[in-house]
Amino acid sequence: MKSHKHGVFLFRTQLSLILLPVILFPLAFIGYVSYQISYHALQNRSAANVSQIASLVNQNLDTTMQQAIQLAKTPLYDPTIQQIVTYYAQHPKLDFDHASFADIQTMEAFSLNILIHNTNIDSVDIYTAGAAAFPESSIGLQSFTNWRSQPWFQELMR
Repeated sequence: MKSHKHGVFLFRTQLSLILLPVILFPLAFIGYVSYQISYHALQNRSAANVSQIASLVNQNLDTTMQQAIQLAKTPLYDPTIQQIVTYYAQHPKLDFDHASFADIQTMEAFSLNILIHNTNIDSVDIYTAGAAAFPESSIGLQSFTNWRSQPWFQELMR
């Protein structure tokens, strides 16, 4: 009985030693090859996607910048806004607290119109060369308190 068990054990061992390489080596080879193919395919696709996304981001940024430039020029083509801004530039002692209610309403309507039609804009501030600023923000941003000393304002006034 010992020899019979020993013979069965030997046969199982031999069978396992023969079948394992026959099964494991091709399986490992197929796994390695498919991994390499998938890895390179994903790498190439990812590189293509990154390039495409970068191109779209640049295009969107260019479009957004052009829209911002056009919006910044909008008050130049509105005679009512020009009249209000000119008035407060000519009367530098008048600030927002001393502005007329009609002027505040006009500027607020103008700013709200921009905010409503441009969801990527959160704040519209109209600054005058005088002491008046007309801020409007959909998220509660505060306007500059001393804008006349800001470098961007100095550059605009040149």
